[in-house]
Amino acid sequence: MRWRVVVAAAIVVVFPAACGDPSPGHVLGVLGVPTEALSDSGTVGIARFLVAADGSVSVKASQSVPVRQLEDSGTGWSLTLNTAKGTLKYAIAAPGTINVVVSGGKLRTHQDRNVPIAIDIPSGRVTTVAVLDSLSQHVSTAARFTLEWGNRFDNMDFDTGLLSEPGPGTDLFRSHRLFSPLFSTTNGAKIMKWESYPSPTLADCAVVSPEQWKTTAPRWGGGSIYCVLTSEGRFVLLHFSFVQSPATGRTTNFVSYGLWRTSPEI
Repeated sequence: MRWRVVVAAAIVVVFPAACGDPSPGHVLGVLGVPTEALSDSGTVGIARFLVAADGSVSVKASQSVPVRQLEDSGTGWSLTLNTAKGTLKYAIAAPGTINVVVSGGKLRTHQDRNVPIAIDIPSGRVTTVAVLDSLSQHVSTAARFTLEWGNRFDNMDFDTGLLSEPGPGTDLFRSHRLFSPLFSTTNGAKIMKWESYPSPTLADCAVVSPEQWKTTAPRWGGGSIYCVLTSEGRFVLLHFSFVQSPATGRTTNFVSYGLWRTSPEI
C-alpha cells in the first residue's frame, strides 16, 4: 500500500481554520494516511544492514527480529551480503515470511526460509538493506505539535508525543536563530526530506541509505513530507506547515506526524 499526498506548492500556508483540528483523524488526513491505519496492533520488526563505502556493515535490529552472524550449521533465514569487504552471512530469526529491500531497489517478499538470500553491494556504494517481518502500515500515534514563536518548549519527542526542554529522548527542536536551519535533530535522531511521489511507506523510510539521513531540515519546509528516525530507533512520517499572523507577522509552525508501530532498535 502506498499513500498519496498532494502537495500543491513548495510552501504551503495553512490558514487558522485548517489548523484548528489536532484530532488523529485530521492529522492522518494531512499526512495522506487512511484513518484505518491508526491501530494498537500489528507491530513491525525491522533489521537494517548499513553498508559503508568500504563495504563494512553495521546492523541495527529490533528485538523482535534478532540478527547474528551465521554459522555453518545455522538454521532459519540466511542473508548473505557480498561487499567490498568480502562475504558476510547473517542469520535472521523471523517466524514467518520476510520482506527485503535495498536502497533504490524493489521490495521482495520471501516465503521459503530454506532458500538463502544473497545481495551484491557494488564497491563504493553506501546503502541500506532492510528486512521487515511484516508490511503492516499501522500507525500507533497520529498527533501534532504547535510551535509558536517565543515558546521555549520546542523540543519534540515523537516516541512519547511530548514537548519539552532539551534532554534524553528528544528528537527534533525548532531553532529561533534567524539564519539557522528551522529544525535540527537531537540525540542521534535523523531526518530526510521525501522528494518523490507518492509519500513514503514504512519500508521506504527504513531503507533510506546512511548518507541520505540529515540532522537539519530547511527553514522553508512548509508542506513538505519527511521520514524521521527517532532517537529510540522508530520511524515517523512527518509534515511541516505554518501560518503567519497578518497582525503581528509572527509565524506558528505545525508539525503533524504519524509514528509507525514498530519495535525500537536495540
